[in-house]
Amino acid sequence: MKKTYGYIRVTPEDANEGSYFARLTEAGAAADLIYMDKVLSPTTDCAALHRLFKELRPSDTLLIVRL
Repeated sequence: MKKTYGYIRVTPEDANEGSYFARLTEAGAAADLIYMDKVLSPTTDCAALHRLFKELRPSDTLLIVRL
């Protein structure tokens, strides 16, 4: 079954996670399929992104607001 996932990467300078979440749900991502990483530096490990990649299947769609 095709699923639509979303991914948000939030930095301290750009703490707009609510607006990003809203944009992803408006674009068709299910709220329970949106993954988010809060990073402190460019070298921070993005654990949620790695978990998301393990969930994705070839027929799925991934929406990203901003990287």
